[in-house]
Amino acid sequence: MGAPIGNQFWKLRRDFDGDGKKLSVEQLFERSQEYVVYCINNPLIEIDFRGKDATPVELPKMRAMNKYGLCHHLGIAFNTLESWKSDPKYLHVITQVEQMMYAYKFEGAAAGMLHANIIARDLGLTDKKELDHKTNGEPITGMQIIDSKK
Repeated sequence: MGAPIGNQFWKLRRDFDGDGKKLSVEQLFERSQEYVVYCINNPLIEIDFRGKDATPVELPKMRAMNKYGLCHHLGIAFNTLESWKSDPKYLHVITQVEQMMYAYKFEGAAAGMLHANIIARDLGLTDKKELDHKTNGEPITGMQIIDSKK
């Protein structure tokens, strides 16, 4: 059964501005910049205990930006952001933000401020090795006994 006639469920969408219009390119850019500023100004806090008295110390940790966090900040679904890439006027802003987040995470991992293995996987920088477990094109099926007396 469909939605009741005359419903206004579309107003519940968050990828639209308050007046029911899709976010403009300028709004997308401004809100993306707000996310960047938020991540920089609000690092994650690790509580560590130092000294012989185990005094608690707050250690700020770099907050890794990501597209899911950006979507949460924008109030949109991840698929919405991906679908906006098909619109040329949005593509430039989204690509610019993605490149900035990539550089931020790469530099943070290179400086040891972010966990390098996690960031490398996120950025697709892992080394991939393929091993061929075949002999002369035939799969190895069992052990082969070689007569050393011949």
